[in-house]
Amino acid sequence: MAWTIKTDSITGLMKFRLTDEDGDAVASFRLNPTDARMLKGLETACAEAQKMAETAPAVATTEDIAAYNDKLESIICDGLGIKHDAVFGVIPGTTILLDGDLYAVNVLGVVADAMAPEISERKGNMQKAAAKYTAKYK
Repeated sequence: MAWTIKTDSITGLMKFRLTDEDGDAVASFRLNPTDARMLKGLETACAEAQKMAETAPAVATTEDIAAYNDKLESIICDGLGIKHDAVFGVIPGTTILLDGDLYAVNVLGVVADAMAPEISERKGNMQKAAAKYTAKYK
């Protein structure tokens, strides 16, 4: 006899749905703001993207741009643990948006801005919980 156990958990996952000017989805993914690996990946992706922006050549061939795009997208997807097509399936990372930003930089900004308050709040809650449970051993 097989048993099926169904439970509903409040995971705290943040759901991101990035849309274009018509409201059509161009990216959709979920992230866990309490996952230390993802947080480290976000920091690394932001730092690597900044470094790439500072060292980008003023004049580049289409091959250079394609390689730059692939590297930038990989840094973001690998760092955040997101499948490539969930973020860059419709719009390549090096697409220049109407405000002049690269799409990849926009994605990082949206994620970082949304995660900052969650990270701060959850880090405080984790520290309180750790203090509570370690206080009896002092």
